[in-house]
Amino acid sequence: MRRSRSSKRRSPRRRSLRKRSPMMALHMRYAPPKMEISSSDLLMLPSQGILGSLKNVAAKAQSGYNKALETKQKAESVAKKALEKGQQLQAQATALAEKAEKTGKQLQQKAEQIQQQADQAKQQYEQAKASVQSIGQTLITPPPSSTPTEVAKEVVKATAPMQALRRRF
Repeated sequence: MRRSRSSKRRSPRRRSLRKRSPMMALHMRYAPPKMEISSSDLLMLPSQGILGSLKNVAAKAQSGYNKALETKQKAESVAKKALEKGQQLQAQATALAEKAEKTGKQLQQKAEQIQQQADQAKQQYEQAKASVQSIGQTLITPPPSSTPTEVAKEVVKATAPMQALRRRF
Protein backbone atom coordinates (compact mmCIF):
# COMPACT_ATOMS: atom_id res chain seq x y z
CA MET A 1 0.00 0.00 0.00
CA ARG A 2 1.26 3.32 -0.96
CA ARG A 3 1.49 6.22 1.48
CA SER A 4 0.46 9.72 0.52
CA ARG A 5 3.03 12.40 0.35
CA SER A 6 1.43 14.37 3.16
CA SER A 7 2.12 11.57 5.58
CA LYS A 8 5.77 11.43 4.57
CA ARG A 9 6.28 15.04 5.34
CA ARG A 10 6.50 15.75 8.97
CA SER A 11 6.58 19.08 10.64
CA PRO A 12 9.73 20.08 12.46
CA ARG A 13 7.72 20.34 15.66
CA ARG A 14 6.77 16.69 15.53
CA ARG A 15 10.36 15.65 14.96
CA SER A 16 11.50 17.68 17.88
CA LEU A 17 8.80 16.13 20.05
CA ARG A 18 9.95 12.65 19.11
CA LYS A 19 13.47 13.31 20.21
CA ARG A 20 12.40 14.26 23.71
CA SER A 21 11.07 12.05 26.38
CA PRO A 22 7.48 10.84 26.08
CA MET A 23 6.37 12.76 29.20
CA MET A 24 7.93 15.92 27.91
CA ALA A 25 6.30 15.34 24.54
CA LEU A 26 2.85 15.06 26.15
CA HIS A 27 3.47 18.17 28.20
CA MET A 28 4.58 20.16 25.16
CA ARG A 29 1.71 18.87 23.08
CA TYR A 30 -1.07 19.85 25.51
CA ALA A 31 0.46 22.79 27.34
CA PRO A 32 -0.72 26.26 26.35
CA PRO A 33 1.87 28.36 24.58
CA LYS A 34 3.83 30.61 26.85
CA MET A 35 3.40 34.08 25.43
CA GLU A 36 3.46 37.32 27.26
CA ILE A 37 1.39 39.97 25.53
CA SER A 38 1.99 43.53 26.56
CA SER A 39 -0.29 46.48 25.91
CA SER A 40 2.26 47.93 23.50
CA ASP A 41 1.99 44.74 21.43
CA LEU A 42 -1.77 45.17 21.34
CA LEU A 43 -1.35 48.76 20.23
CA MET A 44 0.95 47.61 17.46
CA LEU A 45 -1.73 45.21 16.16
CA PRO A 46 -4.94 47.29 16.04
CA SER A 47 -6.71 44.89 13.71
CA GLN A 48 -6.36 41.93 16.08
CA GLY A 49 -7.87 41.34 19.48
CA ILE A 50 -10.41 43.12 21.62
CA LEU A 51 -8.46 46.34 21.77
CA GLY A 52 -8.42 46.55 17.99
CA SER A 53 -12.17 46.06 17.75
CA LEU A 54 -12.68 48.63 20.50
CA LYS A 55 -10.48 51.04 18.58
CA ASN A 56 -12.55 50.42 15.44
CA VAL A 57 -15.76 51.02 17.36
CA ALA A 58 -14.30 54.17 18.93
CA ALA A 59 -13.18 55.43 15.51
CA LYS A 60 -16.63 54.81 14.04
CA ALA A 61 -18.26 56.52 17.01
CA GLN A 62 -15.91 59.49 16.63
CA SER A 63 -16.67 59.79 12.91
CA GLY A 64 -20.40 59.57 13.66
CA TYR A 65 -20.04 62.27 16.31
CA ASN A 66 -18.11 64.47 13.87
CA LYS A 67 -20.81 64.03 11.22
CA ALA A 68 -23.52 64.82 13.75
CA LEU A 69 -21.59 67.91 14.84
CA GLU A 70 -21.27 69.05 11.21
CA THR A 71 -24.98 68.47 10.66
CA LYS A 72 -25.77 70.45 13.81
CA GLN A 73 -23.57 73.33 12.68
CA LYS A 74 -25.18 73.33 9.23
CA ALA A 75 -28.64 73.30 10.78
CA GLU A 76 -27.68 76.18 13.07
CA SER A 77 -26.34 78.21 10.14
CA VAL A 78 -29.51 77.53 8.12
CA ALA A 79 -31.66 78.52 11.11
CA LYS A 80 -29.60 81.68 11.60
CA LYS A 81 -30.00 82.62 7.93
CA ALA A 82 -33.73 81.94 8.12
CA LEU A 83 -33.99 84.12 11.23
CA GLU A 84 -32.11 86.96 9.53
CA LYS A 85 -34.32 86.65 6.45
CA GLY A 86 -37.42 86.67 8.65
CA GLN A 87 -36.22 89.80 10.43
CA GLN A 88 -35.55 91.50 7.09
CA LEU A 89 -39.01 90.58 5.82
CA GLN A 90 -40.58 91.79 9.06
CA ALA A 91 -38.73 95.12 8.77
CA GLN A 92 -39.89 95.48 5.17
CA ALA A 93 -43.46 94.67 6.18
CA THR A 94 -43.44 97.27 8.96
CA ALA A 95 -41.96 99.86 6.58
CA LEU A 96 -44.66 99.12 4.03
CA ALA A 97 -47.35 99.31 6.71
CA GLU A 98 -46.04 102.68 7.90
CA LYS A 99 -45.89 103.92 4.32
CA ALA A 100 -49.44 102.71 3.67
CA GLU A 101 -50.62 104.36 6.88
CA LYS A 102 -48.96 107.62 5.89
CA THR A 103 -50.44 107.42 2.40
CA GLY A 104 -53.83 106.63 3.92
CA LYS A 105 -53.62 109.70 6.14
CA GLN A 106 -52.66 111.85 3.17
CA LEU A 107 -55.56 110.47 1.15
CA GLN A 108 -57.90 111.07 4.07
CA GLN A 109 -56.72 114.70 4.30
CA LYS A 110 -57.24 115.15 0.56
CA ALA A 111 -60.71 113.63 0.84
CA GLU A 112 -61.52 116.04 3.68
CA GLN A 113 -60.30 118.98 1.58
CA ILE A 114 -62.41 117.84 -1.36
CA GLN A 115 -65.40 117.45 0.95
CA GLN A 116 -64.89 121.00 2.27
CA GLN A 117 -64.67 122.33 -1.28
CA ALA A 118 -67.84 120.44 -2.18
CA ASP A 119 -69.60 121.90 0.87
CA GLN A 120 -68.47 125.40 -0.12
CA ALA A 121 -69.66 124.85 -3.68
CA LYS A 122 -73.02 123.61 -2.38
CA GLN A 123 -73.36 126.70 -0.18
CA GLN A 124 -72.52 128.94 -3.11
CA TYR A 125 -75.05 127.05 -5.22
CA GLU A 126 -77.71 127.53 -2.56
CA GLN A 127 -76.87 131.24 -2.39
CA ALA A 128 -77.03 131.55 -6.17
CA LYS A 129 -80.32 129.66 -6.26
CA ALA A 130 -81.77 131.95 -3.61
CA SER A 131 -80.53 135.01 -5.49
CA VAL A 132 -81.99 133.70 -8.75
CA GLN A 133 -85.31 133.19 -7.04
CA SER A 134 -85.17 136.69 -5.60
CA ILE A 135 -84.27 138.03 -9.06
CA GLY A 136 -87.21 136.14 -10.50
CA GLN A 137 -89.45 137.60 -7.80
CA THR A 138 -88.09 141.05 -8.53
CA LEU A 139 -88.57 140.70 -12.27
CA ILE A 140 -92.01 139.22 -11.96
CA THR A 141 -93.31 141.66 -9.40
CA PRO A 142 -91.25 144.82 -9.35
CA PRO A 143 -92.11 147.23 -6.60
CA PRO A 144 -94.49 149.91 -7.84
CA SER A 145 -92.21 152.81 -6.95
CA SER A 146 -89.06 151.41 -8.62
CA THR A 147 -87.79 152.62 -11.95
CA PRO A 148 -86.29 150.35 -14.62
CA THR A 149 -82.73 151.44 -13.72
CA GLU A 150 -83.27 150.49 -10.09
CA VAL A 151 -84.60 147.08 -11.19
CA ALA A 152 -81.50 146.60 -13.39
CA LYS A 153 -79.24 147.46 -10.44
CA GLU A 154 -81.09 144.95 -8.28
CA VAL A 155 -80.63 142.27 -10.97
CA VAL A 156 -76.88 142.98 -11.21
CA LYS A 157 -76.52 142.77 -7.43
CA ALA A 158 -78.44 139.52 -7.32
CA THR A 159 -76.49 137.90 -10.16
CA ALA A 160 -73.04 138.79 -8.78
CA PRO A 161 -72.66 135.48 -6.85
CA MET A 162 -73.67 133.54 -9.97
CA GLN A 163 -71.03 135.32 -12.03
CA ALA A 164 -68.43 134.41 -9.38
CA LEU A 165 -69.49 130.76 -9.61
CA ARG A 166 -69.13 130.76 -13.37
CA ARG A 167 -65.61 132.15 -13.14
CA ARG A 168 -64.68 129.55 -10.56
CA PHE A 169 -65.96 126.49 -12.42
